[in-house]
Amino acid sequence: MDQAGHLAQTGPATLILQVPGHDQPRIRIWVKARESIVRTLPAALLFGSGEDVLDPERAQPVKELAGEILDRFADAQILVTGHTDATPPRAGSPFASNGELSLARARAVAGLLVKAGLDPSRVSAFGLGDSSPLESNRTEAGRGQNRRVEVEIRLAEAVSYLPESLS
Repeated sequence: MDQAGHLAQTGPATLILQVPGHDQPRIRIWVKARESIVRTLPAALLFGSGEDVLDPERAQPVKELAGEILDRFADAQILVTGHTDATPPRAGSPFASNGELSLARARAVAGLLVKAGLDPSRVSAFGLGDSSPLESNRTEAGRGQNRRVEVEIRLAEAVSYLPESLS
């Protein structure tokens, strides 16, 4: 388990299904762990408070990341996930919830990745609002850590089914 208590798989795993009363396994399932790289971009680096618009100066880190993905991981699946702190959107905000804000920010980053040349069929955007904090929302420093956009570069995934001898 990782520090957050989630199961973490760091390498290939094998599951063997055994038939009661037989010594030999009947089906072997080999699962290669999904390999990925996650880049975390602090929201304060990209967006104004409560905003989802990337101005040209703030967009530079995303453009650099897009170039790296194109150079090294052109065939990878890209998952962009927006996160917020637990502070509700301000009165008059165009966003009714942190979920909406986080999704809008993820879409803004995903859109810039596509504009920079990534295949749109390989880029997805999700917003998790304040449901996955990294730190406590009780302090400004913690809230700052929680306001982020994560870009996950999914490199590989494989599942193989290897039938065993039935003798």
